[in-house]
Amino acid sequence: MFTRTKISALAFIVLLFPGKTFAVFEYTPRTVYGAYTLNTTAVSSRGVTALFSNPAGLAVLPRLNIEAGYSQLYSIPDLGNNIIGITLPFDANSCAGIGYSSLYQHIGYTESMCMFSYARAVSPGLMFGTTLRIMSVTGNNLLVSSFLADFGLQNRLTQNLSVGIHILNPFGVRIGTFYELIPQELRTGAMWQVSDTVAVLTELSKVQNRDPVFSAAVEYVVIASINLYAGIRTNPAQASLGARFSWSSTYYFDYAYIYHETMTGYHTIGVGIKFTPVSLLIQESVVEKKKKHKVKLKPEKPDLNTITVEELSEIEGIGKITAERIVEYRIASGGYKNIEGLKNIPRLLPVTYDVLKKSLTIKPVPETEPLESDSLVPGVIEEEKLVIEKVNINTAMVDELEAIGLDNQQAQNVVRYRKRNGKYEDIYNLIKVPGIDKNVFDLIKGKIRVE
Repeated sequence: MFTRTKISALAFIVLLFPGKTFAVFEYTPRTVYGAYTLNTTAVSSRGVTALFSNPAGLAVLPRLNIEAGYSQLYSIPDLGNNIIGITLPFDANSCAGIGYSSLYQHIGYTESMCMFSYARAVSPGLMFGTTLRIMSVTGNNLLVSSFLADFGLQNRLTQNLSVGIHILNPFGVRIGTFYELIPQELRTGAMWQVSDTVAVLTELSKVQNRDPVFSAAVEYVVIASINLYAGIRTNPAQASLGARFSWSSTYYFDYAYIYHETMTGYHTIGVGIKFTPVSLLIQESVVEKKKKHKVKLKPEKPDLNTITVEELSEIEGIGKITAERIVEYRIASGGYKNIEGLKNIPRLLPVTYDVLKKSLTIKPVPETEPLESDSLVPGVIEEEKLVIEKVNINTAMVDELEAIGLDNQQAQNVVRYRKRNGKYEDIYNLIKVPGIDKNVFDLIKGKIRVE
């Protein structure tokens, strides 16, 4: 008796046979990463995988990648898929790649595809990519081919969340004796980096005149050299398990098993190598030297309570609007008591807070500034110390404020502000006073107090 699996396998082979009914490129070529995530790759920067999915993911690849894979589809003898891909970064913002895939069957039918891809980061976090595909079908003295293109975008919304869109064959290219339409497909997806060891990928794809397909996958880093994967997919239902084993961050071996609702499950394996081209090594060396030079010139972190909007804007990932909000909140609250105070700023993203926490500090204001002298009074053996007493800005008069370094106008403004708004709650409230800028405050902050 024919089981549902056998009938489905037979139908698949009949559709592959050249003639009026053959289905062109029904099987999407993919790397092993694409296999164990069930092609949940609308957002992907996993090496060669981007060649066979959303090309935008190539833009951020820092190393040359070479990968080859093999699958015996649905455990059907002589029905196999081979892939090979190479990606080469031009610089820190662009990368190109070339790939080849072949789907062959023992009756002499072969679908092959050659791909040329290019991707570039057009702005921080936003990447664009395009692929030119040369597709051909051979078998039973038949040879047909066609050219088509696809386009992709990826955008990193936050440090942990990225989204992507991939459009395949948007121009509706046809192929074959009967000009069969190569499927047009729209894929959208997201990748959420839950933690340092867990990432979740989701995707929704729609092929013209077919039901939408949803897929999801989870990636788990067991240790630095072992990654585990699991995926699910609808229409038809599929599930996958896979693993990547890597050595010295250069060589890796991939394995995946795919369960299919109607067809027999199958295994797929792949091997790869990645290394940094000499040109990029030179660039990285120059950048590293510049970083070390900068560290020597400016080893101290800026003070959150005195840094200006312009200085904040120079921190990578901090725009002018965010910088202005940070300074405005500092002025309104009378200064930050600790770095955690940044969390009180409305709409400040966690990733922005992490950047600021690493880049800034809060310098404590010393209670006293002793001046040591052992020769103030001739003949006195015991060492003496002179201590400058801090001025209480809630009671100080104009002459006292002038004595600590303010000019007459600035001292009068301090007193007027106090009479109009009440006592100062913190010394950092002085920044609100007209004429008291960051430079003036830095000169007197060690000479004042609030009681």
